Amino acid sequence: MKRYSRVTYENRYQILAPSQGGILPAKMTSQIRLDKSTIYRELHRKKTCRRNSFIKTYSAKKAHCLVLERRKNCRRSPKMTATIRKEVGKPLEEKHWSPEMIAGRLVYEGIIRITPKTVYWFVAIQKIPPFLW
Repeated sequence: MKRYSRVTYENRYQILAPSQGGILPAKMTSQIRLDKSTIYRELHRKKTCRRNSFIKTYSAKKAHCLVLERRKNCRRSPKMTATIRKEVGKPLEEKHWSPEMIAGRLVYEGIIRITPKTVYWFVAIQKIPPFLW
């Protein structure tokens, strides 16, 4: 078996049927081809309460929705949009600020949370000579 693999939508339905039949996750591993700890984790984390009931059960559809929601809410690196390029490029060329100063100023003003490394990346892509900043 692989060391780690994400649980797919199909895997969740493969976990659902045996778990409702009372089969232990340790016995599901050969059919589903996931590690037993992954199956236990999936069953434990994604249990939800059904309507008008306090009993927590596993639902493959709700589990998948939870995963998609978590993935959507995770923090991603900002993309260099035209407005961000303008906000970064203007101080570089006009005020000759360093990337550290630009990143700090953008965070301070609440425009965007950006790292100096991203500004350096922008400088490299735009091929701005170092003597300008």
